[in-house]
Amino acid sequence: MKRILILLVVAIGFSSTTSAQFGRTTSVTSRPGNMNIPIAHLRLKTIDRAAEKESEELVKKKYLTYSYEIATVDSYDTKAYVRYNIFDDEMEFVKDESIYYLAKEEGRKVHFTASGFTYKVYDLNGDLHFFKLLQEGKNSLVAKQGIRYIDAKAALSGYDRAKPANYKKLKDELYLALEDKTLVKLSKKKNQFFSAFGSKESVMKAYMKKNRLNYKNRTDLEKAVAYFNTL
Repeated sequence: MKRILILLVVAIGFSSTTSAQFGRTTSVTSRPGNMNIPIAHLRLKTIDRAAEKESEELVKKKYLTYSYEIATVDSYDTKAYVRYNIFDDEMEFVKDESIYYLAKEEGRKVHFTASGFTYKVYDLNGDLHFFKLLQEGKNSLVAKQGIRYIDAKAALSGYDRAKPANYKKLKDELYLALEDKTLVKLSKKKNQFFSAFGSKESVMKAYMKKNRLNYKNRTDLEKAVAYFNTL
């Protein structure tokens, strides 16, 4: 698969905008942004004029962190400033004083240095998405993060209060990424949860019971998946 980076904004007027987003005054060229990823194929992204009118405080809610963070991509040894747009499920990064979307390729990893968070691209029902890695191995515990847009609500009477538009973070959806690249959503119902482990269902049920691991507790799930990888 060709590595395709999607051009998000043109460079005109970029320096002042980017400086504000970084919250610093140093130039973009002094930052680690010239990652050695081929950019022979660029596609101009249509600017959403309606989205442009949103306040900065509102737009910030679309991101994992609004500020760019140092990150590495795959095995490239160059670091870049990257931020994860959860709402659009896109990784945005700076290269040559422009902002790009990083192309989604199955298996691609983005690791944020400061937080230690790692995101990996998986195929879910025929579409590629970024998932947060919680426990990595031949079988991995991953989380699909999401944010939904809530329309503004006008006051219907003098007793009502108008509500501005908002972005709201959704609860993470947990999946088991199996060795064969299949993604299995972990059920919140106990009688269905263990079926995700296939032929090892009874073994995992006994292990979690013996070690008092709660299938609703993320830390316990990480321990359970680590054990699952030893079977």
